[in-house]
Amino acid sequence: ILQHRDPTRQLSISTRKRDQLHVPIDLVLSCREDDVLLIPQISQWCREGSESSGVRHCTLLLTDANTHQPPFLDARAGDAAEANGALQGVTNARVLHSRLRPEILREAFARMPQPCRVVVSGPGEFNSAVREMLAEITDVDESVTILPA
Repeated sequence: ILQHRDPTRQLSISTRKRDQLHVPIDLVLSCREDDVLLIPQISQWCREGSESSGVRHCTLLLTDANTHQPPFLDARAGDAAEANGALQGVTNARVLHSRLRPEILREAFARMPQPCRVVVSGPGEFNSAVREMLAEITDVDESVTILPA
C-alpha cells in the first residue's frame, strides 16, 4: 500500500499525481523477534510520516522467536534489537513485545481518521483471528479488506 504513494519510483508505474494514494496510513505489523522485516523502510516511512506521506503511526509487535527455519532464507530480516534501535526516538512509532490483542486494534482504530479502510494481510488463521477482533470494533463488511499472504 505504501508503494502506491509513489508508484512511479516504487513500482515503475506511471500514474498521474491526482490518482496516487494520498491518505493517512497507520501500520500495525506483527513479526517474530528474530525475523523482523522491512526495518529500514519502516523507520524511513515513520520519519516521513504525515497525513499524506509515510506512516502516520506505527505499532510494531514482536512475538517469540521462530523455532523453525524461516520460509524465505534470502529475505533480509533483522531482529528485535535492530528494530528497537531503528525506531528509538521516532515519536510516531512504538515497539511492543506482544501478540496482537483486541485492545491494540481498538487503540489503533480509534486513532485513525474516520471513515477508514482496514487492510489485513497474513496467513489464514491470523486473518481469521484479526477479523474476529475487528468485528468487535467496526462493520467488517464495510471497512475491512482481507488479503491472504
